[in-house]
Amino acid sequence: MRHLVVSILTISAVITLVIPGCNLSDDELTGDCDTGTLNCVGESQIQQCGSDAIWGEATDCPEEEVCVVESDGLTHCVAAGTEDTAT
Repeated sequence: MRHLVVSILTISAVITLVIPGCNLSDDELTGDCDTGTLNCVGESQIQQCGSDAIWGEATDCPEEEVCVVESDGLTHCVAAGTEDTAT
């Protein structure tokens, strides 16, 4: 019985991690967003929420830059290697 419980918990954890969208809010699932909001897509792309409240196409950060979200919520591209010092 103990092994069955552990197996079920393990399977549940794997499903949660593997299936995209399991832990997303309704807004994240539909793509709804606040107009003008910026979002990092991976480490090297950034996208902006359009006036229709739908995420626009992700665009590449300039060469040798990465996308970061600052502690104050500012989202932008910065020179690679300096992202840890951004505030």
